[in-house]
Amino acid sequence: MKFILVIPLLFLTSCASLKKAAPPPIEKKITVQAPFDKAWAGVIKFFSERGIPVKTIEKESGLIATENMTINTDSDLFVCDGFGMNGKSARSFPGTANFNVFVTKIDEKTTSIQMNTFGRAVAYDPGAPPYVPPSTHDLTCYTNGKMEQNLFNEINARTPAQASK
Repeated sequence: MKFILVIPLLFLTSCASLKKAAPPPIEKKITVQAPFDKAWAGVIKFFSERGIPVKTIEKESGLIATENMTINTDSDLFVCDGFGMNGKSARSFPGTANFNVFVTKIDEKTTSIQMNTFGRAVAYDPGAPPYVPPSTHDLTCYTNGKMEQNLFNEINARTPAQASK
C-alpha cells in the first residue's frame, strides 16, 4: 500500500517544478589606480558606446543607473529562473534588466567601480492538456558576469586595476 501512495506523490511533485536560479558568483567590484574623474568618464563612455539608455547620472553620489531595457532570456548575458513541465522547458518571453553602477573615490589616485544588475522575465508553460492547464510564471534573472567583465575590461584597458575581493 505504501508503494502505491508514493508513485502519485512523485508524479505530482515532478509535474510542475519551478527551478530557482541562484545568482552565479561573479566579480561585481574592482578597484582601479585612476582618479575618480577618469574612471567616471570610462563608465559613461562604456554605456554610451553600446547605446544603453541611462536614466540617472549623479556624479556627486557616483551613481549611474540605466533605464529598463529589453533582454533576450536566451542570451549569454543572463541566467533566469527556469520552469519545467513534464520534462519540457517552458518558453520564456523577453524580459527586462537594468544596471546600477557606483563609482567611488577612494583617494586621489584610486577609485572603486561596482556594477549591480537586476532582471525579470515571464515564462509561459503550455501545460499538459487535459490534466495540467497552461500557466505563466514570473522569473528573476541574474547576470552571468559577462556584462560586468566587459565594463571592467574596458576600464582596465585605460588604467591599471586591482580586483577587489
